[in-house]
Amino acid sequence: MYESVSPNRIRTLRKEALARSGYSSDMPYVSRGMQKKFVQSGGYIEGYDQFLPLFQGMNIAEFIDSKMIQSAEPVRILDVGCGRGSFLLDCQERWENKVECVGISAHDITNRSYPEFSLDGEISQATAPALKDRDIKIVIGDAQSLTRALQRDNVNGKFDVVVSASSMLYFSDPFAAIKGMYDVLDADGVAFIDGFPHVSMSYSDREDLENYLRDEYGFVIYYNHMAFQKKRPHLHLPLRYVIEQGSSLSYRLDHAQMNRQSESAQE
Repeated sequence: MYESVSPNRIRTLRKEALARSGYSSDMPYVSRGMQKKFVQSGGYIEGYDQFLPLFQGMNIAEFIDSKMIQSAEPVRILDVGCGRGSFLLDCQERWENKVECVGISAHDITNRSYPEFSLDGEISQATAPALKDRDIKIVIGDAQSLTRALQRDNVNGKFDVVVSASSMLYFSDPFAAIKGMYDVLDADGVAFIDGFPHVSMSYSDREDLENYLRDEYGFVIYYNHMAFQKKRPHLHLPLRYVIEQGSSLSYRLDHAQMNRQSESAQE
């Protein structure tokens, strides 16, 4: 069962996560897990493009357009840490029935209005009615147990596009979230992630990790941003045990590499 979390508790957890990451909760772009200037930049699709990396020269919108050319089936989009679902609403408004949109959030804030989202002095409208009208599914659950949370709400199958913007710094186990995104990604799909996991590691360890992700799984990494396509059935990256058990990163990467090689031998 998932525990109901109050709005005050959500705000407290957000401030703690920001403090651990070196950010201030007073910074103008930190607002309900979403950046205010997304709204001011002409839409959430364009706003996401400001922070998410390119993949093979394509941003999110260009990749979605390319998927529509390849198949007559709706493009399935998953927003991990979707907040009020505004990005998904923009996607459905632009592409209509050519997309199927799903979001996951730790707390349901779609039925609330917030002054900080306002334009021209008008308080923002709750997104819940529009999400319901457009048949956009919002799953309330833990993105660090992504597959389980989606299945609990009868959301099955793989996704063509997985996005996560301004959410990674809130996860206590960010690599669990990344592995979940990898698992639900379709073979020809792409994940666009803003924020490299905030975990304690030395510069050389992080460099080793980035090289491992690039070499073994084809990750595209631009400083704190990542994009990847599903290259293998599973992502072997037991980083949570590096931190908890204190074993060296190189040892754990060797272990992950052996798992990957064993998996390849079975294919």
